Amino acid sequence: MLKVNIKKLYVWSIVLEPMTYFALSDQHLTGVGANVSRIIQIVVLLLFVHSAIVGRLSFRISDFTRSRYSLFVLYFCLAVMSGVIGLLMGVYSLNIVLDTHGTSAFSAFLSSPYVRPLVEYVILIYYIVYFAVFPTIFLKRKEDLKYFFRVFFFMFNLSLIVGVIGLFLASQFNVYIGRNLYELCFEVPRNIGSRFHGFFGEPRDAFVVLGLGAAFYCLRSIILDYSGRKYYYILVLICAYLTQSTSGLLGIAIFIVLYVAFRSFRFKNLPKVIAVVFFFGTVVCIYVNYSVRIPASLAGLWELRESFATGARLPLSVEHQGVNIYPMFWIIDNLLKINVLPFLFGGGLGSSAIINQVYYGGVHGLNNPHSNMVRLLAETGIIGFVVYMRAYFYPIRIATAGLSLRNRNKIIFFSLLILSLTLAHRSASNLIFLGVFLASMNVFRANINEE
Repeated sequence: MLKVNIKKLYVWSIVLEPMTYFALSDQHLTGVGANVSRIIQIVVLLLFVHSAIVGRLSFRISDFTRSRYSLFVLYFCLAVMSGVIGLLMGVYSLNIVLDTHGTSAFSAFLSSPYVRPLVEYVILIYYIVYFAVFPTIFLKRKEDLKYFFRVFFFMFNLSLIVGVIGLFLASQFNVYIGRNLYELCFEVPRNIGSRFHGFFGEPRDAFVVLGLGAAFYCLRSIILDYSGRKYYYILVLICAYLTQSTSGLLGIAIFIVLYVAFRSFRFKNLPKVIAVVFFFGTVVCIYVNYSVRIPASLAGLWELRESFATGARLPLSVEHQGVNIYPMFWIIDNLLKINVLPFLFGGGLGSSAIINQVYYGGVHGLNNPHSNMVRLLAETGIIGFVVYMRAYFYPIRIATAGLSLRNRNKIIFFSLLILSLTLAHRSASNLIFLGVFLASMNVFRANINEE
């Protein structure tokens, strides 16, 4: 009975993790962004340790180090090396003074430039193990997968309904449901305009989870032989457009590049590649032309050169994206000084937050980039960035070998889409998809062997 409870709790924890609407505290005050998912994760870890000790749940250490996760081990080793390089370059010893007014002592301690990097290394290990490895331990039977998809699409479809209702209330009555539970209960909900988000959190969070929902919808139809309907993908695409997310647009642009780069260059594949690029290129054009806020943000990008050259403040239209811009300024500035180490290896985990603090000055706490691509480049360099992408895509490409060519192409398509969206906006969705997909393929192969 305990084993079943762990599985169900684990399913709820990974389903709710990307839905940041269920935040229960202000991270600046507490130092930790508490939400429903992370509370459940603590319970799952305690039950997991107890079950492993008494022998009710079996696993092997090789589950964490086998070849399909070996590139993640390599990435972590590179991250440690980047941290050493960053320490030698003085990134972690920059003389900064944090504004701790209105924060708890625990939050100030976690945000210090000496503790924050160590926490980031622990978080990296935790995310890989909990979201990419644990699904293969907990989701071992077909019934486990059915329960996961049942819970996921219950919450996903409910969020779609709430998001549409919230969009209607915002556009017609200026009534907002808030970006998270904490804001809804303890603050005046922020006016974010007529934008879709539902239970997914902020609109930029919603864009990523909508892509994750489409990917899981495809995966369920392949593994559990469900009949997928195309109108569902159209509904998800419309909701994604209604988020009016700039990071979502960046994610689509990254996807076009990755899809062309990772596809096998065979003549028979060329029409499909052209069709995908044309479709998503058209989506990007429509997205930009009919958006109210995105053209202003794009226009501000042309003014960044002056800000970088003179050290002036960023244009108002992109000032809120400063956390994603300043780490790239830091890399370019070092390249101009003939220092290629930040470009190749970065400054180590947690360094991007310290760099942002130096450029911003007086910002409340240390602020990580929202863009995972910027964060990877600034903290582990171009080498770490490439290894991270390979660590995600390599096990998926190997595992799809047991599928038909059509289903294999579908999985590659959606896996690259999820990777691209999480590069544009930091989320655990790519690791969740990787873990659930590998667990699904284990079940798929086991069923074939039984037959």
